Amino acid sequence: MKRYAFGVCVLGMGCLASVAEASFDDGTTAHDRAKIYEFLDKVETAVGIKEFETVPYERAKHLAESLGNLDRLSLPPRVFLDHLKTVESGKSRFYRQQPLAPEQVDDYLLPMRLRYEHASHQEWMVELAGKFRPLVKEGTGVDEAAVLITRWISDHLKVIGPTRAYRIPVCGDLDPMTVLRGKAGTETDLSIFAVAAFRSLGIPARLTWAPALRNEDGGKVWIEYLRENGEWAAWAPSCGSTCDGGKALRAELNGKLVFVLTNPEAPLDVTGAYAPMVELRFESAQQDTTACILVPGSTGLAPAGGLESDGIKPGHGIRFARGASYLAVTSGGRAFFLSFLDPGKDCKNILVRMENGLPRIEQSP
Repeated sequence: MKRYAFGVCVLGMGCLASVAEASFDDGTTAHDRAKIYEFLDKVETAVGIKEFETVPYERAKHLAESLGNLDRLSLPPRVFLDHLKTVESGKSRFYRQQPLAPEQVDDYLLPMRLRYEHASHQEWMVELAGKFRPLVKEGTGVDEAAVLITRWISDHLKVIGPTRAYRIPVCGDLDPMTVLRGKAGTETDLSIFAVAAFRSLGIPARLTWAPALRNEDGGKVWIEYLRENGEWAAWAPSCGSTCDGGKALRAELNGKLVFVLTNPEAPLDVTGAYAPMVELRFESAQQDTTACILVPGSTGLAPAGGLESDGIKPGHGIRFARGASYLAVTSGGRAFFLSFLDPGKDCKNILVRMENGLPRIEQSP
């Protein structure tokens, strides 16, 4: 899997989708850094030096960096420290043969915000740990814990709304505690809750989504959790109590996927873990020419990378899941071509070359 530059999600090699927030290491000013150290000093003063030193300072700093200015202003020092302590106590509960790497803890256990949800219940980590740790006894493996967590979610929380609609919300998602108290949410909301539940137990988990699906209206969202063998397993709230590592979900999405992404805060392209891939390269002498992959949906053609995606520029390419798609080409915003793409089972490469104003398409193994 390839990690992409924060602030831009690169689908393959050319299709861009903007990301909502910037990170500490990308454009943060000295003033911002001063605010972060000021916040950490406030936490240390509020809880006392001795208790503050019970958590690794670098991890506390990393968590403070990930918070927005408003979050730092509103977050009680005790909630911040308890969140850190819950992460520290949970990260060694599983994975005894192969302990979690520091970056796995930082990326998939530590964050307080999971997607774009309102942070109205910032103590969710501690509260969910108190609920799920008694359910999952000491000595239980990750796979068994996953069955218990997903069965609980299926028994106690209701999926409302369509399960074929992945959209970036205007007003934010529901936070985990709101979902818990309301006992219902969209599949995105319940996926956020599931990630929070897994993380509260010390199991790295992340949101995963397909921006668009072939012959469907909208995309799909699910979660992945880290198994003890280092592999990521999948589960979606629409799968109910079926927790089989992702077999049912993969069967449901077979032939429909184009792109699969994970980590809204720093997107990764993981399409290759779900479907055979094809690489398309776009060539044109006109630099104002742009190409885009479209997929047939139940209500017409839709951008495969979602509504936030840009096009493929000349000299660039893109990798996507093999299957029937359309290639749209614009030139200077004036001309428009639509070509059908149906890569054969042996096709691994597609070259699209603009010649005399028309796209010429070549497939090869």
